[in-house]
Amino acid sequence: DLRALELGCGSGHSLLYLARRGARELWGVDLSSVQIGFSQETLRPFAARVRLIESPMEVNPGVPENYFDLVFSIYGLGWTTDLPATLALVSRYLRPGGCFVVSGEHPAYGCIDWNGTQYAVSKPYFVEGPREHASWKGVPIVTHHRTLGTFLGQVIQAGLQIEALVETPVD
Repeated sequence: DLRALELGCGSGHSLLYLARRGARELWGVDLSSVQIGFSQETLRPFAARVRLIESPMEVNPGVPENYFDLVFSIYGLGWTTDLPATLALVSRYLRPGGCFVVSGEHPAYGCIDWNGTQYAVSKPYFVEGPREHASWKGVPIVTHHRTLGTFLGQVIQAGLQIEALVETPVD
């Protein structure tokens, strides 16, 4: 029975998961009109409970503040060009006692490549900023690399409390 907001909602499958478990209200923000279209299709059976907005996550496109039980981002925060502004908004979107959950690729992972026989360091870890990646479905992508220290420091500066940091190995 919660109100949830996903930053970088992509195809809408995370929101669908929550819809199927009884979430009262679902919001999604994504920079890409193509991804918003995917989300609309995925969430069609739950359209009455869903509001999707095409917008960068570092600006408030009309999302209510002090409103959500859960704000989350699954591999989405790498797309924001202004992490401090995005996290400040997260802090304002959450109601008292609300929870922010974020998952993503460890920043060190993007600095290594597989050459067919072994992994090798291919990009400097401490150089932050935009990084181009191989295309996804023919669309070139750019994410914004930040060290783990930068990311955690900006979470703290936004007034969010870190309750857990979980790292899992890549198979």
